[in-house]
Amino acid sequence: MGRARKRLTLRGNRLAILLIFAGLPALFGCQDADTLLPPSETDESVLRANYRSSEEFLDNPIVLDGQAIDREWGGGTIPYYNVRISTEEGVGTVEAPQYVSMKAVYTNRDLYLLIRWADDEVDALKDATLYVGEPLAEIVGECSEQLISERSWIRDPGDRYDEDRFGIAFEVDSAGSSIGTFREHGCQIACHAQEEPAFGRTGYGRLDIWQWLAARTNPVRDLYIDTENPVDPLHGIPGYLDDLIADDVLGLSPDPGTPAYRPNFVEGSDVPLYVYRLRDDPFARPVDPERCFNEFGEQCRKNNGVDLAYIWREETTQSFEPFGPCDTLNLNPLPIGTEPHEWQPPDYPFPGTPGDLVAGWYLTYPT
Repeated sequence: MGRARKRLTLRGNRLAILLIFAGLPALFGCQDADTLLPPSETDESVLRANYRSSEEFLDNPIVLDGQAIDREWGGGTIPYYNVRISTEEGVGTVEAPQYVSMKAVYTNRDLYLLIRWADDEVDALKDATLYVGEPLAEIVGECSEQLISERSWIRDPGDRYDEDRFGIAFEVDSAGSSIGTFREHGCQIACHAQEEPAFGRTGYGRLDIWQWLAARTNPVRDLYIDTENPVDPLHGIPGYLDDLIADDVLGLSPDPGTPAYRPNFVEGSDVPLYVYRLRDDPFARPVDPERCFNEFGEQCRKNNGVDLAYIWREETTQSFEPFGPCDTLNLNPLPIGTEPHEWQPPDYPFPGTPGDLVAGWYLTYPT
């Protein structure tokens, strides 16, 4: 299992985005989420980008390494632009109003956005399915038909498994009305929850939408080895946003190409399409590890280095056997680090045991 090495960098990118969450200890360590994002005392009503010449940027480049260093983003003289995302009562267990804080820097060629928000609980599963059948540890035999029974699975139980999202919209074609345009009023015009289409309104033009998804685009950033030089990693930083278009006819729909995620279920069914198997993972036990590389030229790692909460597919054109009655061993139980075991429902073998989950989407390379 080998591929030619490819060198991927950020040099040709038109836009780079650094997303930072207070809820991710890998990025912030012990930083206090309560004091991370105080609202700035400014009257800024729009996000103002800070221009850098090529010489200035060369002397003080922005490094996409998960750190928001002030001098890279204009220092203390450039205020954060804060977008309020909660009511006066706040959200969840937080009593104070919540904000997304942003800065922007642009050069003659590139646009850089710094986007920060506090999140005590990062939601990174989408449409997960929960096993609710009988404990397989108590069933005699190597296979069990109940494992693929619709009665044994519930998708997104209790609506707990949605994902955190962040979207950026650019107005492509404007269309005004008595209310105004997207350029003037943003989501008051173009996007509202519980409406159809959810994004895009009749008579309000077309928008280009770039969407970050905690469960479906964010995990793919793990495809490069993080021990490399963060200033210039050999194989680039493969973070992705979903590229979509919103118009007043189709609503939100994908641009040409394929996303980094595919459904891990058959429409109308709650039974997972696939589960993690060692035999489906070409990188788990390569014959020649020293000569085994992924599409990005990275050394082979189990599940391609992606978090074991997800299922990776190096080749979507390859045929994989669907989840079947003989897949009685859950090789990737959650939370991560739990030992493999036969599938078990919530509260087995002790009250409070969460039960076994399967990711609702599997991951691959986007095009």
